[in-house]
Amino acid sequence: MVQKIMSTYQAEGFTAANLVKNGYKVNVVIEPGSGDPVYSPSNGTVHIPQDSMGKDNLASELAHELAHWVQDAAYNMASSYWSNKLGISSTSKWWLETSAEYMVMLYEPKYIDQNLLSYGTTSLGADKRTPFQFAPNQWNDDLYLHAQLLKVFTCDNPSACPISPQKFVNAINNGAFPIDSSAVEKISANLDDFARYLLGKSPQKANSMIYLLNSVKNGTGYGESVTPVDNKGDLNFKKTGYEPQMKQTSGGTGTELDIQAVIEKGGVYPLMLETPRNAELAGYPVEIEVSPGCPFYYTEEGGEIQYNDGTAKTVIGPLHSKTGLSGIRIVAVATDGAKTFTAKIRPLDISGDWIFVFDSIVSNNMVCDSSGNESNDNNDPTTPEEMAQLTSYINSYIPAIPGEYVKDAGANTYTWTLSPGGDLTFGGDTAVVVNGMALLDSKGITVQTFVSIPQPESRLPGNKAIPVAMASTCFFVFPLLFRKNKRVFLISIISAMLLISGCSAFFLMYGDLTTSTVVDKLLPASPENTVKVFGESASTQVNELTPKYIASGITTADVNWTIGGGTVTIEGESSSTTVCTGKIVYKVNGVLLNDGVITDFPGSE
Repeated sequence: MVQKIMSTYQAEGFTAANLVKNGYKVNVVIEPGSGDPVYSPSNGTVHIPQDSMGKDNLASELAHELAHWVQDAAYNMASSYWSNKLGISSTSKWWLETSAEYMVMLYEPKYIDQNLLSYGTTSLGADKRTPFQFAPNQWNDDLYLHAQLLKVFTCDNPSACPISPQKFVNAINNGAFPIDSSAVEKISANLDDFARYLLGKSPQKANSMIYLLNSVKNGTGYGESVTPVDNKGDLNFKKTGYEPQMKQTSGGTGTELDIQAVIEKGGVYPLMLETPRNAELAGYPVEIEVSPGCPFYYTEEGGEIQYNDGTAKTVIGPLHSKTGLSGIRIVAVATDGAKTFTAKIRPLDISGDWIFVFDSIVSNNMVCDSSGNESNDNNDPTTPEEMAQLTSYINSYIPAIPGEYVKDAGANTYTWTLSPGGDLTFGGDTAVVVNGMALLDSKGITVQTFVSIPQPESRLPGNKAIPVAMASTCFFVFPLLFRKNKRVFLISIISAMLLISGCSAFFLMYGDLTTSTVVDKLLPASPENTVKVFGESASTQVNELTPKYIASGITTADVNWTIGGGTVTIEGESSSTTVCTGKIVYKVNGVLLNDGVITDFPGSE
C-alpha cells in the first residue's frame, strides 16, 4: 500500500516521492493499541495504531501521513511543528494540513466525499460553528474540511483560483506557502462557486472538474441539517446544530428554530432543510424566514440555484413531505467581510386570503331541479362543473373582499375574521354570513369555508347585493378569474346555462355553500410554478397578484343553493329557477394572497 501511494504521488510530480531515484525509504511502524495515525518528522517515521489495520479508511489515513513525509523533504518539518514550541504560524499549519488532505484526494478521488463527511459537521468552540464558517488560512485541529475549499479553488483560471494544479505541486516541492492574504481575497470574492459545489452543482469559474459525489449531490452529511418531525401532534425539530447557533424556541407561531450563524470572511454556512423519509413522521408544514444581513444561495428540491443578496427579509417554503417541498438547501456566504446568517424555521404562515379556482370534477352527488317558463333549450339542468365553478368562486371571493384568515393565539389554526371597515352587505340591504377556518397540522393544510346568502325579498337588478357583471351581449359568463390592478373579473354568479335574450334582466340567488379544501400541494410563488399549476394562459394574471404561495387541492362542497333569473321584454317576462342540493367533490387550483390584494367586485360601484 505504501508503494502504491508513493507511486501515485510520484506520478503527480512530487519529487520526494521518487524513492528509487532519491535513495529514500519510508519507515512505517504499527503501534499497539488505538489512536490516530501520525508522522514523526524527528525520525521520518509514520506511526499507525493497531486498530487502524484492516479498516476501510486505512489507505486514506496512510496517504495523509505519507503526504507529510513528502512535504518534510522541502518544508524541513521538525517536532516543533507538532508541539508548536517554536511558534510555527497558524497559516503555515493550515497549508500543511489542507494540502496533505488535497494529496489524499489525488491518490483516492472518492476521498473527497469522506473528507466532507468526516469533518463537515463538527461544531467548534463556544458558539458551536461548523468548520465551513471559519476563514481560510488559519488553523485549528477541526479544519481538515478546508481541503474542500482548496480543491475547489485549485484550477487553471487565475481570475478565480489563486493556485493551479501545477503551482500546487511546485509549492510542495519547493516548500512554499502559496495561500497568502491576496489568495484569501480571491477565494472570498468567488465564494459563489464554492456555494455551487456545496449545492451539488459544478463550479463555473473555479475547478469545474471536481467530482460531484453523493454527499454534495444529496446535500446530506455536512454543514447543518434540520428535519421537522411530528411529536405527538406537536412540531419538533431533528437537528445537527447546537446552541447558541441553533436554538429551539416557542414563538408566535408555535415551536420555532432560531439560527444565528456567524461567518468569517471567506467562510460559508451550509444548511439543509429536509423532510423525514417516512412521510408519516412529518411535522407541520414549515417555512424559513431569513433576516436581512447575509447573502446566500439556495435550491428548492434540487432545482436551479437561486441567489438572494441579503438586503431584505425572505421567506422560503413550504417544507412538508405531503404538501410542500421535500428539501431546501442554503449556502450563506461572507464575501466582503464577516456576516451573520439569521433565520427562523417556523410553522407555515397561512394567514391572508385563500382563492381557489375550479379545475375538474372528482365525484358528484348533487341534484339540480329547474323550473320556469324559459324555453327548453335554455332550461337545461345546471351541471356539476357549473356549480363547482360557482361554489369555488363564492367561497373564495366573498370571504376575501371584506376579511381574511387570521392566526388564533396559541394554536395552529386560522379563523376567518372581518377586517376593519369590512362590509358583508356588499352594498345591499342584507348581510351575507361568512365563517371560515384554516387548519395546519402534520397532515398538511385544510381550508374550511361557509357562506350563506339570505333569500332576497324581491328580484334584484345586477348592481345590488352581490354584484353581477353582465357582458355587453347580455350573457352571464365565466371569464378569467384574475385581472390587473389587483382586482378580479366578476364571474357570473348565476351560471352559464342562463342565456339572456333581452337587455332588461333580473336575477336572484341564495342559499348555503360549505366547502372543505384539502391542499395537496403548496408551492413557492414563482412564474414556473404558476405555469405548472394554472397553465400558460392564466400565469400572467396570477403573477400580477403577487401570491405568497401557489396551491392545488381537492374541495368537498355541500350545496343548498337556489339561482334564478330572467328578462322582461315587450313580449313579456321569461324566467328560470334552479335549486341544487347535495355534495360535489372537485379539484381546484389556487393562491394564498396577502390580505388587501382582493378589495372589491368590479361593477359594484
